[in-house]
Amino acid sequence: MSSKKDRRQHTRHLRDERVVVQIVSSTRDTIPPGTVVRCSTKDVSERGLRIQLDQHIPKGFNLELWVEIS
Repeated sequence: MSSKKDRRQHTRHLRDERVVVQIVSSTRDTIPPGTVVRCSTKDVSERGLRIQLDQHIPKGFNLELWVEIS
């Protein structure tokens, strides 16, 4: 069985870039809209990226991401 990495169309590059996530809206009351959560990229490719947040955000939140990759 092949791994997910083997089936990717684009090469992933390890990167540690700052990303800002803002809570836009939610079906829950645990984190208010407008809250900013810092996170960073772990790897990027031509068509995607993987990020790691500094805190847990449960399901049900709409997020806005700001990413600047040098």
